[in-house]
This record gives sequence, C-alpha cells and structure tokens, in this order.
Amino acid sequence: MTSLGRHTHRPQLVAGEVRADIQGLRAIAVVLVLAFHLWPDRLGGGFVGVDVFFVISGFLITAHLVRQPPRSVSDVTRFWARRLRRLLPASLLVIAATVIAGVVFFPVTRLAPLATDALASVFYAENWRLAVSSIDYLAARAPASPLQHYWSLGVEEQFYLIWPVLIGLLLLARRTRWLVVGVTATVILSLAVSIAWTATDPSVAYFATPARLWQLASGGLLAILLPLLPRSAAGIRAIVAWLGILLIAVSALWFTAATPFPGVAAVLPVAGALLVLGADSSDARFSPGAVLRLRPIQFVGDTSYSIYLWHFPLVVFATSLLGGHLTIAPKVAIVVATLGLAWLTRMFIEDPARRSVWLRPVRRTFGTAGVATIIALALTFAPTLRIASVEAKADSERAQIAAANAGCFGAEALATLGCPVSAGTSTIPSPERAIDDFSVAYADGCLVPTPYRDVTTCQYGVRDHPSYRIALVGNSHAAQWLPALQELAGDRSLSITTYLAVGCMPTGATLVIDSPQGCLDWGKRVVEQTAAGGFDLIVVSAAPVFAVAAVAPEAQFQAKVDGYTSVLTAWADTPVLVIRDAPLPGFDIPECVATKGLGECDGSRDTWVTPDPLAVAAQRLAQPGLSSVDLENLFCSDLTCYSVIGGVLVYVDYSHFGSTFARTLAPYLAPALDSALGR
Repeated sequence: MTSLGRHTHRPQLVAGEVRADIQGLRAIAVVLVLAFHLWPDRLGGGFVGVDVFFVISGFLITAHLVRQPPRSVSDVTRFWARRLRRLLPASLLVIAATVIAGVVFFPVTRLAPLATDALASVFYAENWRLAVSSIDYLAARAPASPLQHYWSLGVEEQFYLIWPVLIGLLLLARRTRWLVVGVTATVILSLAVSIAWTATDPSVAYFATPARLWQLASGGLLAILLPLLPRSAAGIRAIVAWLGILLIAVSALWFTAATPFPGVAAVLPVAGALLVLGADSSDARFSPGAVLRLRPIQFVGDTSYSIYLWHFPLVVFATSLLGGHLTIAPKVAIVVATLGLAWLTRMFIEDPARRSVWLRPVRRTFGTAGVATIIALALTFAPTLRIASVEAKADSERAQIAAANAGCFGAEALATLGCPVSAGTSTIPSPERAIDDFSVAYADGCLVPTPYRDVTTCQYGVRDHPSYRIALVGNSHAAQWLPALQELAGDRSLSITTYLAVGCMPTGATLVIDSPQGCLDWGKRVVEQTAAGGFDLIVVSAAPVFAVAAVAPEAQFQAKVDGYTSVLTAWADTPVLVIRDAPLPGFDIPECVATKGLGECDGSRDTWVTPDPLAVAAQRLAQPGLSSVDLENLFCSDLTCYSVIGGVLVYVDYSHFGSTFARTLAPYLAPALDSALGR
C-alpha cells in the first residue's frame, strides 16, 4: 500500500475548506438534540445527534492530522492550541453565565451539584463525573444539571488530547497500512468495550470515553480511507447520502430512553453519518446537498457549537422556573433565545478567538486559556458561598426551631394529641442540608450497586456481647430505617448487621433491571446467609422499585407479592419483622420547600400512600414469628401526608425520609421491635 496522498482518486479536504453537506449534517445533529430535549416524547431518539457530532469531529480532525502530520511535540501543542482557540472561549462563557444564573434563580438545594458540574465542565471531565454519579442511586432522580450536556464536550476534548499523539506515532512508519491498522484496531476495541459495558453498566457506557471512542475513530478511519477510494458516480453518491440521512432519521424516531445505548444500537446513527460524509454528494443532483445547502440550514450548521452550548441551560432554567412543565410558548422562546445567543457568541466570541492573530502564538494561546480558566474556576465558588450564607442562617435558627416544636418534635407532632403539625418557619435539617441527612449506610458504602456481584455487610449498634443480633435487609427503603434502629440499639443491646442493595431486594421474582440475574442471585445469597446466621430477628423493608420481568401490568402486584412470599417462607425458622414502606411523595421535597416554603409541599394521603406488596405478603402468610408494623400515621393525617412534621424536614429527596425524622420514629417502632424479639 502506498503512503497516504499518492495515487489517490479523490480530492482531499484542504485547509479552510467547508463542505456544505458537513455543515448541513451538523445542523441535523444539533436540531435532533434540541428537539429531543424539548420534545422527548415525540423524538425519543434525538440523543443520537451527539453520535453524529462525534463522527463528524473524528472525520475532520483526522483529515487535518493526516494532511499536516504531527511529527514533534511542538506540532502536537500547536494542534491543541488551535482546539483551545476554537472551543474554550464559548465553553467558558456558557459555564460562567450558567453559574451566575444558577446562583440567582436556583433554589439553594441545587447549588452544590451545580458547582460540582461547573468544576468538572471547566476541565472537560463532566462525562466522568456523570459516569460515576449515574451509578449513585441518590443521583438517579436528581433534577437535570444545566451543564450536564458538557459530557459530550468532555469526550471530544479527551479524544483531541490523545488522537494527535496516536496518529503521529502511527505515521512514523510512513505507511498508510499501519495507520489503517491502528485506527481500525481502535474502532474494534472501543466498540467491543461499548457493547460489553452497555450490557453490564449502561449508564457508565453512555458517558465513558472508552465506550465512545470508536464513534470518533470511525470518522477518522473514513477520513483515512476516503482519499484512497475511487470516486463513484454522482447518482450513486446521492443515493448513499440519502441512505445515511435515512439511518439517522430511523435512529432518532425509533430509539427511546429504553434502548440499550450506545452499544450495538449506536452503529445505526454512526453508519448514517459515515455514509453522508463518505458520499460527499454536495455536487450530485437530487442529493441531500441541495437541501443542506439552504442558507437557514447552513446558518444552523455554522452555529451548531454555540447552539449546543446554550440550549440545555435554557431548557433547564425554564423548566425550573415554570414548575417543571413547558408549554409550546416557552419552548418556542427557548429556540429563539438559543439561536440569538448562539449567533452572538459565534460573532463576538468564537470567530474572533479562532481568527485572532494576537492569539496565534502557542504560548499566548495557553496563557490566555489559563487566565480564562482561572476566572471560570473562581466563579464556580459562587454557589458554595451562597450555600454557606444560607447554612449560617439555618444554624442560627436551629435552637429556635427546636424550642418552637418542644414536645412536638418530628413524629411526636402527629403522635401527640394537641400538637401542631409544625411550628415555625424553618426546618431541621434545612433544605440545603437534606443531602447530608441520609442514613449513614450510604456514606459507609453499605448499599451494593448494580450488578450486585457481592454481599456487603456493615455492623452497627453494640458490637461486643450484644443481647440481640438483628439483620436489616432490603433496598434503600430499608436503609432509611437504620437510624431508628441505631437509636434503640443502646438500651436494648442490639447488634445490627445490614444486607442492603441499590434498588434490589431479596425476592423470588426476576426483576426488570440492568442485571436481573445479578439481583436474583444476590437475594438468594442474602437469604441463605441471614437464615443461617444465627440472628434473633430479621428486619426487612423495601420499595418495589422495579417491575417483574415478563409479567403483564395488571398482574405485576400479585407477582411481587408472590416473590416476597417465597423469601419470607425461606426465613420460617427466624423471627421476621416487616416494616411497611413509608409514603412516597414522588417529587423532590427539599427543593420544593426551598422554592415554595413550608406547607406548600404536602400531598394527598391517597396519592402518597401506595400498596406495599411486601407488607401484603407478610399479612397473608400465616407464619409463626412473622410480624409487621405500619407507621404511616406518623407521616400522614387522615387526608394529608406532610413534607415537614414537628419542625423536621421529613424527606431528603423524592422518596427517602431522613435520619433526623427516622430517629424521632424510634419510640413508635420500639413496641413492634420488642414484640418481635420476644422482650
């Protein structure tokens, strides 16, 4: 095989050349993403626009690197400097604007995640932050961050960091075959990783660079091979380009949030983008190029980077300010505002920075980038300063809250006749500190994550010569009862061993989750260990988070009851106490209280209190030593369930009650616990 650039049949893309079909493809990609974020129910697969962007970036960057091979460290640094001039100014501008807007408009509960996202985005590491938090059960239902779309920029920047080095090393042989082999191997290995991770850890696969690298590298492989191939007839190229557009459209219309992605499914939009790029059909009659060359489409393509940067913060802020639901008017306003801000950013930030002669020297580029980054980093502390101010005020009010609710603190308020549900205008914990009020089981790493490979136990209460040994079993809705048990452990000489998992609960039913067999096997091991563990009591509670696999909707509840019945039966030789699941608000209580105030975030008992299949299984099963307890009357009156009770913020998110309220439940859990222990 000859060295690249000799005896080729296609003209290569020259420096400064802009292909109208590529700009049109960029327009398609960004419109898909924008439409997905505004109308997810209508365009469930619009997220594939990001995959199209990846292919385009890999194609253009590799074409540039092959045309101007990096043969020294200075060549690589010049490449990085060009990338900084192209991407960093607009990126930092949007981060800064988003942080400032967040401090002004967001409730304080959302500022800590915003600061974290801003910091990660400044360093183009948001994809890794999301990969980590995606396996965090507490983050699973968190409101969208206005900067989480920076994950894709993180993937691209990490690609730009390693790709010129790899291409430079492969070109040292001065043989195209080594370049083709190296890039092909990268595509194959990364695709294999993507498929494997999508099957086992799909959330990580979605954000992690190793599972996305093949999409950029496939564009790079096309850039390498395209000049070596004969140029087809115009009609054929037009058909190929239309086929590519069709594949992208099918992906956008067919895929949904339930589609395992990226993995094998991502091959479809990637193949579509490759076909459009490879066809190079702008000069072909009746090709997509005739449409893609239209000025409005070219404008969107030329402005696509800034459109992508601005659209998502606008969507998130509008959703937050308008109460979670966007009608057609604010959606149209978001589109108009996005286009306007994107045009201004391109005209006054992107283009001047990219074309600046003053910034052309590499040292000046890196120096200016460093100063701009430091300024952006300084701004990321603004949310933290506001949080500190609010927390200082909350600290000064703690004694007043306790005094105002004396004798009626927490669960006492509903258990004691004559107590008001809550007195005062503040809560313990304050909404901004709710995230710190989760059971200690989370911080101690006691909840096993997917795919549930290990049985992890933690020890609490009395460790030396306890009078009673208790096993606490279940998912996160069992973990929330741990502080109440800890409150009772000293007086009763209790040792508490936890068997907890994220979402998963011992059941005889196969659940629809990422790794069904993993959860089923974990549950079997937990049942075996606790049944043979010499425990005086097994305390169990759970939220039925996932549906039972291969069961019709109308039969789901009974299938869950049957699954729990098999587990309770397996514990027939050990006393078991089932704690009925607490009422479920279904929306973020701390954010609601921070935004709307006390008394505005309560709900109907009929809505919050839902049937608990575990409790039903315990009631139906006539088994000696099996008992149950229901404390929902300490969360709700006859008609209303409360977000704040006796000065205590009950819930720390959308469904978990906090440690502070759990400790106030301890006296009311004690009789059932004592009875189950035979005290």
